[in-house]
Formats: sequence, structure tokens, C-alpha cells
Amino acid sequence: MNNPSVDHIETDVNVTINLKLTVNGNGEIVSASNIASKTTTTDQRIINQVITAVKSQVKYSKDPGAGVVTMFLTVKVNAK
Repeated sequence: MNNPSVDHIETDVNVTINLKLTVNGNGEIVSASNIASKTTTTDQRIINQVITAVKSQVKYSKDPGAGVVTMFLTVKVNAK
């Protein structure tokens, strides 16, 4: 697994985005959703940008034949 690069996301305050991910047997993220109770912002623009970055950049180890699994990921975005 690798962490996403979120340097391009601009925010006025430090935020933490907590995501629930669904990962298939190929290690690809097939869905991602915000865990609102653990995320420190309600700015949907920032949350959507983080979800897009995670879905396009993060890969998990392949496990051929495995079904979909649920993973959790915390992403911190620093103020600029």
C-alpha cells in the first residue's frame, strides 16, 4: 500500500479525512466514502478531492480469488 499525494489540495486549516474503502482482489479501490463522524471538515470539495486522489493513487497488494474487503484510511491535508 502507498499513501496518496495531497499536496495539490488547498485548505486554510489542517484537516483529517477518514475514509472507508472497498478493495477488490486486484488491490484496486472500487469505492471510497467519508466517515463524517471522524473527519475534521465538512467542506465537501476537500473531501471529494481527497477521495479522487486516493482512488487514483492508492493500490493494495493483490490477493487473487479474494472477494472485496473493507479497509480504512486516514489522510491528513495541511493548511497552505
